[in-house]
Amino acid sequence: MRWLLLSTVLSPERMLEIARRHWIIENQLHWVLDVDLGEDANRNRKDHAPPPKKPHPDPKDRSQPL
Repeated sequence: MRWLLLSTVLSPERMLEIARRHWIIENQLHWVLDVDLGEDANRNRKDHAPPPKKPHPDPKDRSQPL
C-alpha cells in the first residue's frame, strides 16, 4: 500500500493510470541499466569496491599539513 499526497483530486482510475505510467518508465530504465549497461554484473558493492578516497584537505585549514 502506498500513500500519496496530491495537490489535486484524482479519480482512482486516473491515479492508477499515472502510477502505471511511472512504473513503465522505471522498468524500462532499469531494463536498459541491467541489460545494455550490465549493471547487474557490476560488483562495486559491499566488499567488492576499493575503499573510498579521502576528501581533499581544505587549503584554509592550517591545522593539518598539506
